[in-house]
Amino acid sequence: MHDNNMDTTELLRSILSFLAVNLPWVLLAVWLVYGLVPVLLIALGVYHLINRLELRQMRNLQKRGHQ
Repeated sequence: MHDNNMDTTELLRSILSFLAVNLPWVLLAVWLVYGLVPVLLIALGVYHLINRLELRQMRNLQKRGHQ
């Protein structure tokens, strides 16, 4: 049987690795073209998305622990 939790964990790890590699040059390009404020807004958005993913993952782990 396929473990969906393992698949989603691997997918999340791949996405975060992709962001870690590509985000710096994208932020640098945005900074050069538009300035610092949009870069800070993008960084804040990414921060909140990562926190939401972490909370969601923790809730799923707690639900599985209580079953």
